[in-house]
Formats: sequence, C-alpha cells, structure tokens
Amino acid sequence: MKDPNKNKFVSVIMPVYNGALFIEEAIKSVLKQSYDYFELIIIKVHKKQ
Repeated sequence: MKDPNKNKFVSVIMPVYNGALFIEEAIKSVLKQSYDYFELIIIKVHKKQ
C-alpha cells in the first residue's frame, strides 16, 4: 500500500528575532527530523521603531 504522505513537500518557516543564542540549535533540530522532503526558510524579523 502506498504511503499517502510520501513525497509531500513541507515548508518550515522559522522567524528569528534576537535569536543568536538559539538559532544553531533550532536549525539542527529541524535537520534531525526523519522527513527529508522539506525546505527551511529562516526569516530575520526586524523590530519596528
């Protein structure tokens, strides 16, 4: 039987604001996932003044 979720593309969006202390750990966490068919989009969020 075919896996209905096989080859479904997933976008992981990671907004980052003052995340220098955590960005490496967060990226590694995403890359450790068992699902391989994804893109990781990191967005730097700027503080509004």
